[in-house]
Amino acid sequence: MHYDPVKDRLEAWIRRFPLLRKALFWVLRNVFLREMEVRRQLARLKREGFEPERILDAGTGLGQYTLYLRRLFPRAEILSVDIKQEYLDHMREFCRREGIGGIDFALQDLLELEHEGRFDLVLNVDVMEHIEDDRKVFRNFRRVLRPGGRLVLHTPAVPEELPEQAVEYAPGTYTVGEHVRMGYKHSMMRDRLREEGFGKVVIHGTYGAWGGIAWRLMVRWPMAALSASFLLAPLVALWMLACFLPARLCNAIEVRTKKAYGGCMLVVAEDPA
Repeated sequence: MHYDPVKDRLEAWIRRFPLLRKALFWVLRNVFLREMEVRRQLARLKREGFEPERILDAGTGLGQYTLYLRRLFPRAEILSVDIKQEYLDHMREFCRREGIGGIDFALQDLLELEHEGRFDLVLNVDVMEHIEDDRKVFRNFRRVLRPGGRLVLHTPAVPEELPEQAVEYAPGTYTVGEHVRMGYKHSMMRDRLREEGFGKVVIHGTYGAWGGIAWRLMVRWPMAALSASFLLAPLVALWMLACFLPARLCNAIEVRTKKAYGGCMLVVAEDPA
């Protein structure tokens, strides 16, 4: 798995100034479409009566989804894992300082997941495009789920007509880190999950036209500028402040627009009961 140097630099600033973590989580929650879509899906599962007892946040990163899971399912036991110890240490300290309990943190590679048959819910957000042996990870997700459990996954998507070799061996992009594939076709994702034993697989498109506009305003162009020089950070901050409301409006339209396909996909796969 690869990590983006811009993200690492931002994390360094967040470590130095703890209040920046709260500010960052607020921005992610209110501006970034990916988080809006994932949170809406998790809330939808709860409304449908799904109440997991044990949850795995598989690839916690900065930790915003772990905190949302804690609020949404207050009685659940949560294990938050990542391949980077610094992320886990910083979130552990943040939770200690904020008095947030019920979360365990562990250094684990998704290729070598432990805890067979333990979890009712596995959450995996924008990680699979970084892992070459994705089939083994899907197999591990299936293995650690209890019967009837759910996998909620978000990852980039590509058009169905794109040749599979082009999908799998695409060069890294300018978005967030080095990708080993451009994304997944819907059929490709569905087939791989079913091959590993998942039953019902539901896939929704995310990042359609309106979401794409917001992504360019708040992610693509700012990250490209920071990748060129971190000295541009003050200008990037001003840019994002100016684009906040337009991006928020675009995302509000996006999440209310039904679409079969988009630049990313949100997947809900069920372990057969």
